[in-house]
Amino acid sequence: KGGAPAGVKPAPISPYGKFFTVGKKLNRNLSRAGFDEVRAALMEGKIPVLHGDVVNDAEQGCAILSGDTLVECLTEEFKPKRVVFVSDVDGIFTAKPLHKNGPCDLCPDGETPPPALLREIQVNPDGSWIATRAFGPFRYLRRWYGSSRVEWEPANPVWKLSDATDKPVVESALGTTDATVCLADNGDVTGGIKTKVQEAAAIALKGVDVFLTNRQDRFDDTIVSALYGHPAVVDKGDEHWI
Repeated sequence: KGGAPAGVKPAPISPYGKFFTVGKKLNRNLSRAGFDEVRAALMEGKIPVLHGDVVNDAEQGCAILSGDTLVECLTEEFKPKRVVFVSDVDGIFTAKPLHKNGPCDLCPDGETPPPALLREIQVNPDGSWIATRAFGPFRYLRRWYGSSRVEWEPANPVWKLSDATDKPVVESALGTTDATVCLADNGDVTGGIKTKVQEAAAIALKGVDVFLTNRQDRFDDTIVSALYGHPAVVDKGDEHWI
């Protein structure tokens, strides 16, 4: 909002006409002009700013090129130390996450465990992944939405959110894989969270650490910490990225 911080020199680069796909997959040879423009901006001390866009496709005329896919290809080209995805959600969940402004619609019987927030994912050589750390719903709701849980109780009379009930949720979340987690795209033509996770896994396979953090005004420090490869300390030492 409001432009770039003082001292930062952004270089807006539109993917259209510079990056090209073949069968909806970015072609690095055809996209050389795009990579060269990014490199030139970096050499001038500027910050390239790109975005998802409609681009020309050699097979079907045009295609949607996701910003997340661009990041994966730029990683291959420029070999950064780490990649940080900034989103408007808290992270990767085992299913559609709970929301502070409405009842939990995933466990109306009060018995089915609500979704867990995955905190760490390890990527296997074949591109598949497995969750090795997780937060239960009570913990992440308490941290990011406040201590009151009144709004959840009417929809979940049996399943009371607490530290005790977090334990089985976390235990069931550990070992979650790309084959079992629900990653709905919510109609996002660029692929939504599903594409973001797929591209993050592909980047991790290149030996690059990947972080996903939520961009909120009170968590600006987490983005800076992730860029430096350090956990951000928020609310009694909790890490706010995966």
